[in-house]
Amino acid sequence: LLDSGYRSGVQAEIVPRPDAAHTGQYVYIQGHCLWEEARTSPERATELLPAAVALLNRVIGDYPDNIRVLSAYTTKGRCAETLGDARGALEQYRHAVERMRRHPHMRNDCWIEFAFLAARQGSPADLQEASALLDEFADETLPFPI
Repeated sequence: LLDSGYRSGVQAEIVPRPDAAHTGQYVYIQGHCLWEEARTSPERATELLPAAVALLNRVIGDYPDNIRVLSAYTTKGRCAETLGDARGALEQYRHAVERMRRHPHMRNDCWIEFAFLAARQGSPADLQEASALLDEFADETLPFPI
């Protein structure tokens, strides 16, 4: 999906796919994979994460109805967190939570990501917001006990 520049310098250029209806999902997967690589190879984070964010922004901007938009906001939050930008991460998690509210069929753990980060690095206002989110989404199913 990424052109050959990915291998030589991490470019966020998308090669058109014949099944354009699924391109948003493919773009998301590439952005998420770059975040995963940056998380496991921190020495490359400043190289990989801008390309990841560019791809995730493309999902959000070019495919606004795609189910992966929620995940794109959440992964953008994780990218910001990986770079040490707690405020930016909280903002992206807020966008993801708002997406969940507007689209009840779309679910992920962005609300718990927000709460964890707010507990570690948030302001008192962030902690209040986290508490409200924990109440709001108390009935959500989590993949494992926390």
